[in-house]
Amino acid sequence: MYNEFNLCISDFSHDVSSEDYWYDCGILEATELLNKFDENDWEVLIEQLKHKSILWQKRLVECLGDLHSSYELKVILELINTEDKDILVTCYLLLVTCYLLLVTCYLLLVLIR
Repeated sequence: MYNEFNLCISDFSHDVSSEDYWYDCGILEATELLNKFDENDWEVLIEQLKHKSILWQKRLVECLGDLHSSYELKVILELINTEDKDILVTCYLLLVTCYLLLVTCYLLLVLIR
């Protein structure tokens, strides 16, 4: 599945002129592929991150947030140490979202008791 995802996201990682199509369609297709990842696919993705362009990494981060996988956090932590402001901001926003979800779950558990 990783190879299929890599091809999909690579199609949108060479030229910023395809941004409209990326945000309309490409991001949905790429996210669907990530949802089908198994443990091996995630491990390969994390290993390959350092070889990918900034735009490829940006596209990946834009797909994260709703996959409900612990690997999302691993990817974010791998990419957060970057010079690219877009990736950095998106990673921070994803971390804040994760934190808010944890706080919400905790509060719900407290209220239930």
